[in-house]
Amino acid sequence: QTCALPILASRTSASVLTYGAVRGADVTITSSSIDDLGHVTITVATPWGTIELRVPVPGAHMASNVLAALAVAGRCGVSMADAALGIAGATVSPMRMETHVTASGARIVADCYNANPASVAAALRTLAGMRATRRVAVLGVMAELTGVQFLSLGLIGEVMARIYFESQAKRPYVVHERRNLDMADTPVLRKAGGRCRRE
Repeated sequence: QTCALPILASRTSASVLTYGAVRGADVTITSSSIDDLGHVTITVATPWGTIELRVPVPGAHMASNVLAALAVAGRCGVSMADAALGIAGATVSPMRMETHVTASGARIVADCYNANPASVAAALRTLAGMRATRRVAVLGVMAELTGVQFLSLGLIGEVMARIYFESQAKRPYVVHERRNLDMADTPVLRKAGGRCRRE
C-alpha cells in the first residue's frame, strides 16, 4: 500500500506528519511480531530515530495508536526512549481489550466498551491469534447502532468466516440473543460450516 495523505497535505500550509503501516509514512512500522497472548512487538522508524517496543494492550490493531503517540511525542520534542517508556505503562478504557485470568486458568478478554463493527472485527482477529485449546466469542447486540446493526452483524459474520479460512480452525460457533438477528446467516459463514444457537 502507499500513503495517499501527501495529496491532501499539499492543500495546506500547515506542517504535516504522517503515520501508519504504509510506505511513505513519516512514522511507520518496519517489522512486527505477535505473541501467544496477542501482544505485538514492533520496530518503528521515525524522523527521530528507530525504536522497538511491545504494545501493552493485546491486539495488532493497537499498533496504530502507538504510531500516533510516537508521532505526537516526537513533534513535541519528547525523545523516542521516553515516549516508549510512557507507552509501556499506558492503559486504555475499562472493557477495552481488558484481560482477566480465572482461577481455572481461563483467559477472558473483555472488549465491550462502545463496541462497533471495526472493534469487534479487531477483537476477533486478536482472539484467533491467541494460544488456546478452545476459543469462544460471546457477542452482544450493538443497540446504539439501531437499524445499522443488521448490516454490521452481517459484516462481522463475514469476518468470522474469513478468520476461519485463514486459520483453518474449528467451525465458528456463534451465540447471541434471540432478537430476530440471524448473525450466522451470511453466505461466507454458511460456507464455512458455521453454527448458530439462539438463546
